[in-house]
Formats: sequence, structure tokens, C-alpha cells
Amino acid sequence: LLIVCAPLLACVVVGTQLPNRLAAQTWLIPNVDGHWLAFWGLVLTFLHVNIGFARSHFNANVFKRHRIRFLLVPVLGALALSLSRPVFIFAGFFALFWDELHSAFQTFGFGRLYGARMGNDPQVGRTLDRWFCVIIEWIPHVLLITFMTEGELLRMDVDNHYPQYLVGVSAAVAKYIRIPIVAGSLGFVAFYLYRYVGYVRDGYRISPAKVALYLSTFLAALYAVSCQTLVGIAILTNLYHAVQYIAIVWITERKNLQNRLSLQSLKWGALVTFGV
Repeated sequence: LLIVCAPLLACVVVGTQLPNRLAAQTWLIPNVDGHWLAFWGLVLTFLHVNIGFARSHFNANVFKRHRIRFLLVPVLGALALSLSRPVFIFAGFFALFWDELHSAFQTFGFGRLYGARMGNDPQVGRTLDRWFCVIIEWIPHVLLITFMTEGELLRMDVDNHYPQYLVGVSAAVAKYIRIPIVAGSLGFVAFYLYRYVGYVRDGYRISPAKVALYLSTFLAALYAVSCQTLVGIAILTNLYHAVQYIAIVWITERKNLQNRLSLQSLKWGALVTFGV
């Protein structure tokens, strides 16, 4: 229930603690309130990042298979970001889009789990679900950028990392891709529903939890880009994403993580593990 409702709960928390952005206002309005909310949002975000790190790097079998990837790639990446401005520019754009994209993939994973629990073939509708999650959770944030002016994009680059001409070109191109993105997304949603009607006729069982998760995620994304500033959007989306991830790891892997840290004998070993 927490996983399904997390996006809507995040909307309630952020909506009651941060002022909504008016339609005529910029997305770059500085938030003077809610510093505690931003703090705890960062705590949860880094907690879920560190849990992911622990799941991979503290697993001897996984670490052995990907030793070079775990040890060498981060060092090379940090050096490249420090020494190359083009790499830094690319990484900035990539991080902006990846933040929401990987959240969409997490939603996709939960949806597939709910579908499998209904006894469905795990391969049926897999690709459709992946792209559907991208549309309901990632595309709204892409569309937000198409509504931003060149001045707003320039203000985002407070340290002047990006060439001004690049920002100008991005703003000019963005407004022309808005309609194709919307049309393509609506077309895919229609195709998605059409295909699932066929699956149901063939015996596929619809999961209410999966439908509720997708609906709550889309409503959260819609509220975020419509009513919040960029700061509020970042807090909201990272808040529910982190809570969902922490919840599923707590349910499925807390004992494994306890054992890896040799805390299985403690009464409150699970809480200590996540605290560490």
C-alpha cells in the first residue's frame, strides 16, 4: 500500500509545506519555506542511494563479477567530469533526464511484480509497460522544459557552465517538439490500451495494484509540473522514489543486509543496518 500511495502522499506533503506556483509565474521561483522538507528529502534520497550501493558492493558474488565497473569506472568518471567541460555539459543534461527516467523504470518494475502476482506470464506486455511508465512519469518533465523560456534556462545555469548559444538553441528547438511529443504519447497510450484489451481477452488478469500505482504516479507527475517550482518538483519526485525503494528493500532484503554487516544478532539490527 505504501508503494502504491507514495506518489500521492508525496504530493500531500509537498503541497502542504511549499507554496504552489501560479500559472503566470516562473518555475524558478526560489522557495523560502520548507528547508526542513528539503533536508529530509535529501536524507531519504541519499539513504536509498547508499542502500543500493550496499546491495551491490557488499555482495561478494556481485562485486567479484563487476570489480572493474565498481572500482575503476567511478574514478575515471570523476576525472572526466573534472577535466573536460564537454563531458561535464553532457553529464549535466544526462543527469537531468536520468533522474526521472530511472524513477520510471522503478515504477515499471513494481508494476511487473504486481502483474506477476496475479499469475500472468511475466513476458506479456513487458515492453509496452516499460514505455508506458516512461510516458506517464518521464514525459511530463520533458514537456515542462518545452514551456521554459531561454531566460529561464539561462537562469538555471547560474555558474555559466553551458555556452549561451547552446541554451538558446535548446529553447528554440524545445517549443517545436512539444506537439509531436504529446501526439506521440497519446497515440502510444491508445495503442497500449488496445493491446491490453486483447491480452484480457486471452486470459490476462489486470492487477488493481498495478493500475493504482500507474494512476498515482501519473497524477503526481502532473501535479508536480503543473503546480510546483523546480525545487518542489525535485523534492516531490525524489521523495516518493526513495520511499518506494527503501520500502521494497526493507521488505525483501533487510535480513541479507543485516548478515552482510554482521548485525543479525542485534534485536534492532535491521534499523541499525539502514541507519548505517
